[in-house]
Amino acid sequence: MIIDDEIRDALGENRFDLPDGHPAHRRMRELLMTEGEIAEFESFDQETNQVRWDHNRLEELGLVTSRPPRGLISKYGSRPAWYLFGHEDQEEGEENEGHHSALEQYQLRFDVDILLANRAPLAAALATDGTEALAWYIPFHDTDSEWGIYIRDIGPRIIANRCFPDLLRTDPGEALGLAFDFLFAHEFFHHISEIACTTLENSNPSNPLYRPYFDRLVSGDADEALEEALANSFALDFIPGKQYKDGLRGLMDDCPPGYRDYGEYQSELRFERGLDWLASMFTGKPFSRSNRYTFGHGLFSHPNSVFKRMEVPVHDTTDISPCAPALPMCIFKNITVLVDVLDRVKHKKTPHDVRKQFKKSMRRLREWGEIERNRRWNKTARKSWFFWDVTSSWRMSLVEETHGDWVVNFIGNHTEYDRFRERKKLN
Repeated sequence: MIIDDEIRDALGENRFDLPDGHPAHRRMRELLMTEGEIAEFESFDQETNQVRWDHNRLEELGLVTSRPPRGLISKYGSRPAWYLFGHEDQEEGEENEGHHSALEQYQLRFDVDILLANRAPLAAALATDGTEALAWYIPFHDTDSEWGIYIRDIGPRIIANRCFPDLLRTDPGEALGLAFDFLFAHEFFHHISEIACTTLENSNPSNPLYRPYFDRLVSGDADEALEEALANSFALDFIPGKQYKDGLRGLMDDCPPGYRDYGEYQSELRFERGLDWLASMFTGKPFSRSNRYTFGHGLFSHPNSVFKRMEVPVHDTTDISPCAPALPMCIFKNITVLVDVLDRVKHKKTPHDVRKQFKKSMRRLREWGEIERNRRWNKTARKSWFFWDVTSSWRMSLVEETHGDWVVNFIGNHTEYDRFRERKKLN
């Protein structure tokens, strides 16, 4: 790894605590507090009532998990297996009741607008901090925390649902992988930027550059956010396919100033000039197209042998309150199964496990009497229409005809269900 403790210690007095404006402080309260607690917190004087980033506290609570350092993916290569998202299909035995994997705790496909409408702090974070609401970078200059890239668990899911909805339906692992790629590459650019500024700083150690520059970067001033625009442009370059790039552009266009200016740096020449301007900002100058550090882009260039060793620790974070879209409370007073559905369940070609799990599912729904959130229970785009995962490959459709009165009007495998969704306009 190109950055180790010895190099960090050598920074000496140039190391510092995270400045007040760093988004990690805002993420800390969002990870730890409920929406009501955040509202109460914000009602007090923020000068005397602050929540500071605390990696150790999150680790003790099981809300952060650190992974080994890793480098930037190849634009044309494959991803490491450890962060590929996918379903582990398995028979759900009685002994596993109530226990689900981290992936299963959250609904993969959801309406992002509904999620944000029910998660006001998350919506506010996206409006204020853009990409840094979903992932953030703690620099190796920091003194009190574990440095590296932090990925919020809901981050890849939000991006996949908003930017790659069709791919998420057909290949959720690839959709979530692309979303992770984008977030990681954006934050990795912040690491490259820190190395560039540190290289310049080392030419005159008595004149610290990174701390004053970093204070300005996280100040919230749009004129200081050039690095965010370049980071978004840099990350977009790692996503293959025009349709996926276009999906991400739609997300970035809704981001705050700075983040949404990525389009100005899409060409190689404009990106290089952006690096020159950024290098000029390292020296304390304000952003200006006339303040160009002529060879500044060279600070960001490294031989392949060095670039391959540029690894960054990765930390997964989890909100203490499940960050899943709120669903309406569904009451089950009566459930009617249509005759053709019963016939399909009883048919000799229907797999035995489907018949078994169908009976078990019906018994559960009737016994529960109500449901709000369950990994098997999902809302469709059509009012009062839901679907339930009978097994890993078969689903049934339920419609609430009157309050509490439900009809099971379909059961079939994924291919049949996709046709049913399209025919009934459930997408």
